[in-house]
Amino acid sequence: MIDFSTINIAQIESNLNDQLRLSKERIESLSKSHASAFDDIMIPLERSTLELDQWKSILYNLHSANTSPELEALLEKMSPKLSAFGDWMIAYTPLFEKIDALAHSDQSQWTTEQRNLVKQTHQYFTLNGTQLDTAKKELLTEVNTKLSLLSLDFAKKILADQNAFGFHTTDLNDLSGAPQSMLEQWEEAAKKQGKAGYLLKLDMPTYMTILKNGSNRSTRELFYRAFNSRGNQANENNTHQTIQGIAKLRQQKAEILGFESYAEYTLKSRMAENPTKVLRFLDDLETRVRPLALEQKEELTHFVQDKQAEPLQRWDIPYWSDKLKQQTIELDENKVKEFFSLDQCIQGIFSVAEKLFDLSFELQPDFIAYHSDVKTYKVYKNEELLSYFMMDIHPRESKRNGAWMTSYQDSHKLSGSRQIPIVSIVCNFSKPTSNTPSLLLWDEVLTLFHEFGHALHGMLAQSTYPSISGTHVYWDFVELPSQIMENWCFEKECLDLFAKHYKTGESIPTEMVHKLQKTAQFQEGIACMRQLSLGKLDMAWHHNYTN
Repeated sequence: MIDFSTINIAQIESNLNDQLRLSKERIESLSKSHASAFDDIMIPLERSTLELDQWKSILYNLHSANTSPELEALLEKMSPKLSAFGDWMIAYTPLFEKIDALAHSDQSQWTTEQRNLVKQTHQYFTLNGTQLDTAKKELLTEVNTKLSLLSLDFAKKILADQNAFGFHTTDLNDLSGAPQSMLEQWEEAAKKQGKAGYLLKLDMPTYMTILKNGSNRSTRELFYRAFNSRGNQANENNTHQTIQGIAKLRQQKAEILGFESYAEYTLKSRMAENPTKVLRFLDDLETRVRPLALEQKEELTHFVQDKQAEPLQRWDIPYWSDKLKQQTIELDENKVKEFFSLDQCIQGIFSVAEKLFDLSFELQPDFIAYHSDVKTYKVYKNEELLSYFMMDIHPRESKRNGAWMTSYQDSHKLSGSRQIPIVSIVCNFSKPTSNTPSLLLWDEVLTLFHEFGHALHGMLAQSTYPSISGTHVYWDFVELPSQIMENWCFEKECLDLFAKHYKTGESIPTEMVHKLQKTAQFQEGIACMRQLSLGKLDMAWHHNYTN
């Protein structure tokens, strides 16, 4: 297990530089050898970057979950070096010649896993320019370096804009409709800064509470505009040029590699295979969904017409949709969340994992992670250590918004015995207050189960080779375990394991479960159209890009 208490910026930089040098030496040694068999080529190749990959994981994961000015500076310094190493490895002809020879050799005695490893490794090299001429390889290296820096610049500016926002008020009318648990949290935030009243930031729990529960329309508009204009304001954090630069460089990269668009390049290593299939799928789904979405939009508009004089705007939709849900399904989400305290939900995912996979979770209270909010567990299967598992649940200014699963170390069996993986999930759920535990919205319960599904994918991996272990699968397949885990949340048998009222201990009523099941279809036409619009926008940027 990583001992975060001993890790500092200087150590990360030193280890990354050492491992870059060592990985390069290993690859050069392998490439100059007379090795020709699978084990003599692929196993040393897989081992060549193990330590480097772990230190890269530490750097990039900390940047996402617990950044600092010093870490930002280190990433800007190291990112070009790491990008250049990847480009060097791809361009190193002696290495590719060995991989290419394996790819075209007799594989009849190989395992399926061995064939997949060689196939995917060969595809990775060919898709990333190993067969380009020298001039194009140099140009590709330049493009990749610029892309790595622009991506960092984008993330840095979004987080800076988010942290710059603060809404302080002493007037409860500004926050009318917000549940008591969130009011307590905002009040405590104000007290920490020596202020009376309430202090609200742009973390996801606050934003969603205002948009869904806030009856003060001006406050809803303020938060909607602030959240959706991050990186889009006339200040030093404006991302217009950054976005244009990324799109232009991605298109340039695709053309260097012989593709018409970045989407075509990317989809070569996806299940979808090509842009034509993706666009056909999106168009077909839109044809089926649009009539339902329009019907649901009309229903919402009719519902609001005698309740709000102003025309329906973006910042109104979550609020009035929630009110319509309360009326049609008779479900109040503020009542629902009282059955989903965070601690109980965590025990819930553990109970599901125990029943499905015979796993047990043992909290390590003395373990020091990268932040005091992070909890670390040992995960056992049949009394044998299976994985380390980290949970980083609450928002803070050093963490980007959203929820994700990541890995600090992948499972593999290169040395015969299984390497223990180190898996983490990162979320942004509200903190408990002095009076109330952290209570999760229904969507947050689904998010927790979703990310835990990804975590199980990493924990349970039994692959021999790290580069195809756990979540190292096609990106349009990787969501399968997480979607499966979400579905358990709609089963009464599952909810009875942990969904109990935080005050009374009462189990969630069967009637409420039935209503939660109905929410899975509530205004799904509108929700699906939104996802389709995002998909089409993505394809417009990456398949039809013009300067």
